[in-house]
Amino acid sequence: DVVFELFIRNYFVWPNRSMARLQHTVVAIVRAEYQSKLLHKMTTSFSLTPKELTILKRGRNAGGGSSTRKRGPKRLHSKKSDGGSSDASIYQDSTAFEALIGYTYITDKKRCMDMFCWIKTQLEEEENDGNNQ
Repeated sequence: DVVFELFIRNYFVWPNRSMARLQHTVVAIVRAEYQSKLLHKMTTSFSLTPKELTILKRGRNAGGGSSTRKRGPKRLHSKKSDGGSSDASIYQDSTAFEALIGYTYITDKKRCMDMFCWIKTQLEEEENDGNNQ
C-alpha cells in the first residue's frame, strides 16, 4: 500500500501543486476503485509472469473473508445497483494490486520499476485525455 502511494506522491509532486490539490489527486489514485481499474488494465495490457498472477490470486483472496465481517473502506459497503463491479470485488482487486506491487518491490526492484513505468504511462494517457476534452 505505502509503496504505491509513495510512487504516486512522487509522480504528482512536480509541477509544484498546492498541498490540498496534491492530496486530493493522490487520494483519488490510491483509492481502491482506481487500483481496481488499474489492475484490470494491467492484467490485459502488461505481461505478468505466472508467479505474479499467483501473487494476484493470493492477494485477492486475502481481501475476502467472512460475509458477516465487512472489510475495506465504509464507502465500499453499500450495494451496487448500476451493474458495475461489486464493492467486495473492488476491495479484493485493490488488495491484489497492492500485494503485487509490494511483492515485486521486495523481490525484484527492476520489475517493480517496470510496473511503475507502465502505471506512469497510464496516468499520462489519462492526463492527456483529460486535457484534450
